[in-house]
Amino acid sequence: MIKLNKYVAFTILSSTLLLGGCAVQQQGLGFGIIQNSVDPIGATAEASPKFGEACGVNILGIYAGGDMSIEKAKYQGSITKVSTVNTSVFSFFGLFAKRCTIVTGS
Repeated sequence: MIKLNKYVAFTILSSTLLLGGCAVQQQGLGFGIIQNSVDPIGATAEASPKFGEACGVNILGIYAGGDMSIEKAKYQGSITKVSTVNTSVFSFFGLFAKRCTIVTGS
């Protein structure tokens, strides 16, 4: 019985250490093994001829980085007046995740 308890403790500890750093982006729909969604943050009634996107990635929970700011997305799309702001999330089995801020405007 003592060996079983040590085995269970080892399994729980190992799982926590191995899976605790996975690339997971919690957004809108919650966690999914494969997730691909776009979620609204804000909008105006104005037309949006320009589009800009700023992204960050998480790879295996080892590397996580990128500028996902609205300012970066505005710069990428040469936008001065913002009409909408959305986020998109793509995640694949906790191995890779990408989150982007999407801005439209003029």
